Amino acid sequence: MVEDPIFKEIVRNSFKKARDHMNSLETQIKAQKAEIQAIKTLLEQIKGQRIPNSTEFLQEEPSKLEIQKSSIGNEGVYSLTHSVTHSLTKHINNLNNLEKTLKRAFSRLTRQEFLVFLTIYQLEDEISEVTHSHLAQKLKLTEGCIRSYVSSIIRKGLPLTRQKINNKLTILRISTEFRAMNLKQTLTNMFYDIDPNQTNLLDNT
Repeated sequence: MVEDPIFKEIVRNSFKKARDHMNSLETQIKAQKAEIQAIKTLLEQIKGQRIPNSTEFLQEEPSKLEIQKSSIGNEGVYSLTHSVTHSLTKHINNLNNLEKTLKRAFSRLTRQEFLVFLTIYQLEDEISEVTHSHLAQKLKLTEGCIRSYVSSIIRKGLPLTRQKINNKLTILRISTEFRAMNLKQTLTNMFYDIDPNQTNLLDNT
C-alpha cells in the first residue's frame, strides 16, 4: 500500500490533541475539586449558624452577610454544576472523536498487522525492549514476516518506531505519547470486533 503522508499526519495530530486534552481536563478537574471543597466549607458554615425561632424570625431581618453567603453558595453550586457538565460533555465528545480516529487508523491494518501491533504493546509491558526476534518467537512467524508487517504498520501512520542500537539490534517501540493514553483495552476490543472468533488474544500466540 502506498504511504499516505497526509493521513499519517492527521493521525499523529489527533493523538497529540487527545493527549493535550486529557492533560487539560486533569487540570480542570483539580481546579473544580478545589471549588467543590470551597463551596462545601461555605455550606457547612451556613448550616452551622444558629437557626432563629419563629418569633426571632418575624422580628429580625436576615443580615446582609447571611443573604450574601446564601447567594454565593447557590451561585457557586450552579456555576460549578454548569462547569462540570460542560467539561464532561466536551470530554465525551473528544473521546468519541478519538475513538473514530482510532477506528479509522487501525481499520487500515490487516488482522495480522493489528495482532503484531498489540503483541508489541504487550511485550513492551513485559520485557521493555522488543525486537523482531521476540515477535517472531511469540507469534511463531519468521523474522522476515515480522519485518514486513512492522514496515507496513509504520507506512500506514500508526505510532510505531524502530530504533537501532549499535547499528545492529533493532528495538520496536510504540510512541510514549500513545501509550500514555492507556488505550490497550480499547485496541483489544477493536481487535475482537474484527475477529469475534479470537478468544484469548496473545495468550495462545
